[in-house]
Amino acid sequence: CFEYVEQVKFLIAGDGDEVHLLEDAIGSEEHIHHLGYIDDIRRLFSRIDCLVIPSHWDPNPLIFYESLASKTPVLASRCDSLKEITDNYKNCLEIEPGDPKDIGEKLEKLRDNNELRQEIMENGFCFAKSNRKSEFLEEVKEFYNQQQV
Repeated sequence: CFEYVEQVKFLIAGDGDEVHLLEDAIGSEEHIHHLGYIDDIRRLFSRIDCLVIPSHWDPNPLIFYESLASKTPVLASRCDSLKEITDNYKNCLEIEPGDPKDIGEKLEKLRDNNELRQEIMENGFCFAKSNRKSEFLEEVKEFYNQQQV
């Protein structure tokens, strides 16, 4: 991925089993900084220009909502669980899972197009605000209550 975007530093949060796959895709150890597990991910958003979610599958895409709520632009994988909430060129830029060239091209778009970046940040913030967890939980509770009648 690094070969497609100059002057990029990758901050990798978490310590999952597939970290080495990200390292291989990036291909440049000097531009990788391992942060390990982070208790409060919101602190990370102030340090980054963009969040990349390269998942092939994500059962709980809470990080997507957290990033949008902090007005951090997102590159989100086109995996099934994320496709349900992403809106390409509206609240994020979608990327092909396992395609470092696509990630690089989308990073360049965000870097080079301030208007697009601002639009994604604002639309993403509005999306996160209208999809708050508490409202979602109330809808689920109401649904289950209706099923018991």
